Amino acid sequence: MEESGLAKKFRGTAKHKIDAKGRISIPPEFRRAIESGDPGFRHGDCGRLTIVFGDSRQKFLECFTEAAIAEIDDIIDSMNRSSSERRYLEHFYQTCAIQSSLDHNGRLFVPSSARKKIGLAGDVVLAGTGDTFKIWHPNDFAEYSNAFDAMYREGGEAQHPMKLVDQARFD
Repeated sequence: MEESGLAKKFRGTAKHKIDAKGRISIPPEFRRAIESGDPGFRHGDCGRLTIVFGDSRQKFLECFTEAAIAEIDDIIDSMNRSSSERRYLEHFYQTCAIQSSLDHNGRLFVPSSARKKIGLAGDVVLAGTGDTFKIWHPNDFAEYSNAFDAMYREGGEAQHPMKLVDQARFD
């Protein structure tokens, strides 16, 4: 399920509710990206993904498509088994994560331990980040967004984001 030969991306921000059972209704565009990033997806299936809750510094849940987490797994698998870097990445992306799938109503179940870690209840923010999306507590997302706004100001004027794209293009 590809669009112009490329996997669909998670784009945009949406505010949703998480119910008492820990279910979040995923926007249709995000569902299509989950399906696109699931190599085993067949019409009628529920798209699969991996939720990484990370360590104590992470204030969000990051949801990876099957293809995106497979890329990370391949990198980890290529590392020396005895390296501390590999052990850290295994812990972060494999131990501090859960595999999940959407239900037939397009909802994602978030286990209570992951909800408690970042204080999810009531409203949540879903923020697209390309081949992943993040689930935030609204206050933490606002703080994060404001920090980015402040970071990219020079002399009281905000840099245009394309300046960073241009820099990356020529690096």
